[in-house]
Amino acid sequence: MLNRELRVGLLCQYRVVPAMVALMAGGLCLLGPLLLPAWQERGSPPAVFSAHGGEFLHAIVEQGEVNLTVSVFDEAGVPVGRFDSFDFGAEPAAFVAPRTGRYTFRVARVDGRPLTRVPIVSVVARRDPTPIDTKLIAALRLGTEAKELQAEPTARNLQSALLKCRQALQIWRDLADSSAVARSLINIGAHGVAAGGHAASRQGELCLPRRRSQRSHTPPCLSTEPDHQGTVGGRGRSSRGLPRGR
Repeated sequence: MLNRELRVGLLCQYRVVPAMVALMAGGLCLLGPLLLPAWQERGSPPAVFSAHGGEFLHAIVEQGEVNLTVSVFDEAGVPVGRFDSFDFGAEPAAFVAPRTGRYTFRVARVDGRPLTRVPIVSVVARRDPTPIDTKLIAALRLGTEAKELQAEPTARNLQSALLKCRQALQIWRDLADSSAVARSLINIGAHGVAAGGHAASRQGELCLPRRRSQRSHTPPCLSTEPDHQGTVGGRGRSSRGLPRGR
């Protein structure tokens, strides 16, 4: 009896238990994506802040090395603003509340990939708007619009993006925000490189040799080389460009 119980115990220890552990591990691997927090699929859990109508609200989100975008909605789900001025560091979001109520901040990655951590939205100012606040809102709008234009890299869009970045840079200098000034200069460099690369690419396309069937030929009637009869293009015209007499 003792030997039998010992054999059963050993079987459970060395066969059954490892098999159960392996089965559970396999199940977790299969169900893991389904058990992820919902915010990793849809973006961050919303941060909600209250504000009075006409009140200035300024919040920041620490991006770290991940480019984030911040979208703000009112209680009815109507977009109030979208903020994506910088690729790293603190991403500011500032607006004047159109009405009294709660405002939801949603944070997501610009590249659309799931978030790996919960970003923290911190309110740094809530007050009646001042002229400085109006400038801050304008700088954030210009920076966001510049990045939206760069996402559709046509020659006109890239030039407009570069102009908006320079306008935002001037505002940041007026506000004496050294961090925003430095990151705006980086944005200007990136937009300038993109604009220059696009122009070089277009120039290269124009200079590519075309197929023989698509090459332009000078019509014989427009040739400037006289033929052996002293006519231009050999099409019945004299060297003076008048019709030959018949």
